[in-house]
Amino acid sequence: MNLFSEKKTFSLLVFIFLIGLILFFFYFIGLKEFKLISTPSDSENKNNATQKSQPTVVSGEENLTKELAGNIIGEIAKINSSSENSDSNKGVKVPTPEIIDKLTAETIDNFNPESFKPLIKDEDIRIISDNSLNSLSNYFKNFYSLLKKSSTSLASIDSKNELQALDNMIDIYRQLIISFYNLEAPQSITHFHKEEIALLSAKLSILEKEKAYSDDPLLAILAIKSDTYFDDQFTILKNSINDFLNKNRISFIN
Repeated sequence: MNLFSEKKTFSLLVFIFLIGLILFFFYFIGLKEFKLISTPSDSENKNNATQKSQPTVVSGEENLTKELAGNIIGEIAKINSSSENSDSNKGVKVPTPEIIDKLTAETIDNFNPESFKPLIKDEDIRIISDNSLNSLSNYFKNFYSLLKKSSTSLASIDSKNELQALDNMIDIYRQLIISFYNLEAPQSITHFHKEEIALLSAKLSILEKEKAYSDDPLLAILAIKSDTYFDDQFTILKNSINDFLNKNRISFIN
C-alpha cells in the first residue's frame, strides 16, 4: 500500500544539477571518446567506414545516461564521417538540439517503470494452507499493522536533511519488505501478498536510484517520475483487497 502521501522528489536545484551532469557527460566525456574513435588511420577508415556511424555500445549493467550519451556520440560520428566534414580545421560538428531531443525522447519512451518491480515467486514467501476466515482475518490484521507501523516511522522523518531523510526512508522500506517476507500468507491470497512485496520493492528501488543519482542521472529522473505510477498501482491493489474483504465479510481489529 502507499505509505505516505507527500511526494518524495529532489528540489529544483537538484534537477538542474542532474541535467548539468548529463550535459557534462555528453559534451566533455562524450566528445573525448568521440575523438578517440573518430581518428583512425587511413587504412582503418577504409575497412571500418560502415562502423563509424554506429552508436557506442555500453557493456555491463545498463546505464541509461551512458546509453543516451553513446547514441549522441554515434550521431556525432555519423555527422563527421562524411568527406565534406573530414577537414579537421572545420572542427567537430555536433547534432542539432532537435536530434538530441529525439534521442532523449526515444530513451525515455523505451523505459518501462515495471523494470523497478521484481517478480515474486511462491517459493520466495511463506505460504500456509489454512484459508479459513480466522486465518485470513489474522493475516490482514498483521498486514495492516505492518503498514501502520511503517507509516508512523515515515511520518516522523525529519525532512530538513534530504539525504539523511532518504537514507531513513530506504531503511524503513527494507525492514518492511523483510517483515512481509516473514509474514505467513494463506494460500488463497498469495497474489495480494506477492503484489504488495513487489510494489514495496519497486518503491525501494526508486529511492535507491534517487540516492545514487550521480551514477545514472537520467535513470534517477525516470525513477522520480515513476513514483506516481506505483502510487496508482498501490491504489489498485488497495481497492482489490477492500473488495475481497467486503465480499468475504472479513473483519479485524487493527
